Amino acid sequence: MIDYKSADCQLKKSNRVINEHSANMSSRFSKTDAFNCDELLHLCQLMMNSTNSENVVELINIIRKSYAKFQDENLLNIFDELNIFRFIITNAYLEDALVSSSSILFIVSFTATNENLAQLFIENGLFYLISEILQEKHVHSNILVKDAISIIVNLSCFCDTYIKRAWRVFTPNLFFEQISSKNFEIIKICAKFAANSLQLCTIESIIEVSLNGLYKILELNNPEISIIALHGLSKYLDSPCFNKLLFTKINLQKSIEIIFPLISNNQSLSTENLNDNLHNELNNKFNCDLNNRLNKLNGYDNLFIQACLVIGKMNQKKCITEFSTEQLFPLLDCNRPKLQEIAFWCLKCALVQNSIIDFPKLIDFLLGICKDKLHQATFNVLVYEADALLSILPKVEYKIFKQFVENGIIELFVKFLLIENFQIQKDTLRVMSNFCSIAAAHNESENIKKLFIQAEGVETLRELIDRNCDSQIDKAIFKFIEMIDIKL
Repeated sequence: MIDYKSADCQLKKSNRVINEHSANMSSRFSKTDAFNCDELLHLCQLMMNSTNSENVVELINIIRKSYAKFQDENLLNIFDELNIFRFIITNAYLEDALVSSSSILFIVSFTATNENLAQLFIENGLFYLISEILQEKHVHSNILVKDAISIIVNLSCFCDTYIKRAWRVFTPNLFFEQISSKNFEIIKICAKFAANSLQLCTIESIIEVSLNGLYKILELNNPEISIIALHGLSKYLDSPCFNKLLFTKINLQKSIEIIFPLISNNQSLSTENLNDNLHNELNNKFNCDLNNRLNKLNGYDNLFIQACLVIGKMNQKKCITEFSTEQLFPLLDCNRPKLQEIAFWCLKCALVQNSIIDFPKLIDFLLGICKDKLHQATFNVLVYEADALLSILPKVEYKIFKQFVENGIIELFVKFLLIENFQIQKDTLRVMSNFCSIAAAHNESENIKKLFIQAEGVETLRELIDRNCDSQIDKAIFKFIEMIDIKL
């Protein structure tokens, strides 16, 4: 047990005892889960009165480590009793670079985890401190800018009130100045701030600045940062506060489509498994902290998926009037199921909105991959594939459909019927019935019938009837049977 009285006496003579106590306490915290709050309280009192910068830095580290390890309510009571938050803010202003930077890093760490802790720092002048750093009025502004913006990003995760206050100190001019700095670590943080602003704030001026910022960030064509920007745009497109007028005011489509040439240049798409070295390189280079399943993919996959997500959602929101599907061809024809899924989904979104400007090219491409690639798709890809193809085929002339028939589309239809999705099953039966009717007018219905039987279509229909519980499916089946003239 620490002798408090003795320690207090020795403090008047020297800082040596403080060094000993801090070293002892730091060692204990690193080795055991047991600690005494009274000891920590007294140690904090000793060290807060120290004039030795090393003691102050050690105290900051002990507080940070103790809370990170124990997350104890008693610790917060100690911090509040000692007014640790004011102590940290005050030390962040000191000329001693080590003390100042340690204090700022402490704030970065604490504001990232808990809104209540963030609020305590704000009550003790945090925004004023950030303003001083960003406006270069702080003695160490040159080395603290990144950390100051990191604190802003942390605060922007909590609520729109903090976002509004953050934009008052991190003004649009400062924001765009940092984006133009070519310091990619800072630009990445700016992208996160803009993304958070779009997600939580409804003020038009802030939304417009954030969208413009992400536009400029996408134009930098840095894959790692583009993923963050695209993720932010994707979330905003899903938001109930989405403002189409502001969104279309900025030509984001052009910036996003800068990404697509990377797809055709990415040779890894043509192989099932990436070379291990390349895979590791991509993961290291493009790793970001998006908390979703995309993290399991390599960096380029992540980038392409996010780009397709945003383009697809832009089509859904009618923010795109002209879309070239040629950009998607490498993804539609690759050996990566997740990429194929998102590419077919993106294609379907464009088809629904009639924004495609290269329909003949798309048809030629699909005819080219119909015989092999489309038939080899995994079950999950097949669902998206069916959704897209069943939207395309009703738009083509019979001579084009006939080419699809020659390339195995009837076998593909039978596979679509096996998908346990009522809408896909109904659409498949509807499309087949329509083309059987047209084929009859061209005296070619017997060929369709023959191919359907060879593809085990009759057995599939029987199975579908046996396990079906949807009357509309039954009606569609019997209409098709009548049209193709077969017996079950």
